[in-house]
Amino acid sequence: MATSIVLRFTGWVLLLAGVALLMAPGDVAVALGTPGPMPANGASDPEAMAFWRQLTFIRMFGTAAIGLGAICLWSHGHLTAVQQASFLKVLGGVLAAMCLMAVSQQTAIWGASVGWALVGVLGATALACLAALSRTATRQGV
Repeated sequence: MATSIVLRFTGWVLLLAGVALLMAPGDVAVALGTPGPMPANGASDPEAMAFWRQLTFIRMFGTAAIGLGAICLWSHGHLTAVQQASFLKVLGGVLAAMCLMAVSQQTAIWGASVGWALVGVLGATALACLAALSRTATRQGV
């Protein structure tokens, strides 16, 4: 039961974070330290290309977060408890790796409150996966 709740929680968090990234990628880019404000010129302006490349990455990351969230939401109703626990192991590892990468980017490049928010979201979802796995293992006496 705990695994199903965590899959729904993680699914909704990732889905909503992805939607937020797609709705305001320019604001996110500026908040993460890309020189702002958003350039008025199009992508053909060589000086604005760094900004537009950052926007492209944010859009791709947001789309990937929505996709991963949708997989989590789908899986909680279609996988058995054993399969959910196995999926949570992989998902927790992926989210922990993403959190570590976000921490390294935050300390090396971003240095912004939005960066810490991203670290917090990824860390919270990874910890939720770990907590559900721990609770499942405790109940099974493993």
